[in-house]
Amino acid sequence: MCGGFTLTKDIKKVAVRFGAAAPKKGMSPRFNARPKQEMPVILGSDPGRIRVARWGILPAWAKKHGKHAQLINVRIESAGKFAFKRDFGERRCLIPADGFFEWEETVSGKQPHYFRLKSGEPFAFAGIWEEDEDLQEPTFAILTTEPNELVGRIHNRMPVMLKPEFEREWLASGKDVIELVGKLKPYPAKEMVEYKVSRDVNVPVNDSPELLEPVS
Repeated sequence: MCGGFTLTKDIKKVAVRFGAAAPKKGMSPRFNARPKQEMPVILGSDPGRIRVARWGILPAWAKKHGKHAQLINVRIESAGKFAFKRDFGERRCLIPADGFFEWEETVSGKQPHYFRLKSGEPFAFAGIWEEDEDLQEPTFAILTTEPNELVGRIHNRMPVMLKPEFEREWLASGKDVIELVGKLKPYPAKEMVEYKVSRDVNVPVNDSPELLEPVS
């Protein structure tokens, strides 16, 4: 799963990178984004601008059955399931990021590891979204897949990271979702780096550049 990520670049630079208009609502760089927090996303229904959305969806089917647990991650293998048919078919989105955390279980507690591209450049997670009538804003979940060899040393899942040339195809309406999902392979480990970071990351309210400094 992916329980925390970063977007440390200025939102205007992010907008240029993704060819979308920046949101009117100002957004600060994030060094420890967590569930239930607002982050920028690009919806397939509105690909020309960045929207502000809250991390964690409550699907319509869950509401119908009285379930209230929000989903922050959805397995890419769920694309063929009836419960997620509309989300995967009609509500795909990009979630801009430049790194993410996974946690290693140790005898002294959870040790966060930070993963990013060697280039340090932003990329996009593949996601799905829902409109939340109570919040009056979109909500999103990050798709996960089997890990590459780098992430696999720490966790048995990793977020779906899209190659730039595949981002618009993921957003495009009318695309067969099963065919699309078949193209979503774990991001190449050789293009990524990983290192341990401070356990201060484990406290969701902490959000500063120092969190991303390597520790031994």
